[in-house]
Amino acid sequence: MKIPVAIKVLHGDILPAQNNELLEEARVMASVKHKNCIRILAICMTERMMIITQLMPFGCLRDYIRKERVNIGSQVLLNWCMQIARVCRSLLLSLALETGKYFDC
Repeated sequence: MKIPVAIKVLHGDILPAQNNELLEEARVMASVKHKNCIRILAICMTERMMIITQLMPFGCLRDYIRKERVNIGSQVLLNWCMQIARVCRSLLLSLALETGKYFDC
């Protein structure tokens, strides 16, 4: 099966503590399975850390909304807000299960 991907390269100097923090965040994100969330497919640890994700054909949602704001109705925006809220809730629940710390959702 072929999956279109995006490769994000982290530029700049990254301290070892930041590197570990990024790896932990990527590990948690890679474990999230939600229909409205882009999945992290892989992480490459070379001289520059790379994260491979599913490709977003229209790019970043924020940039798309800014570019197409006159063509996007309030119902579409509300639907996107609901989808984002569901993903955030799913992430919080995953984090709670992972860490044993629970949050009000």
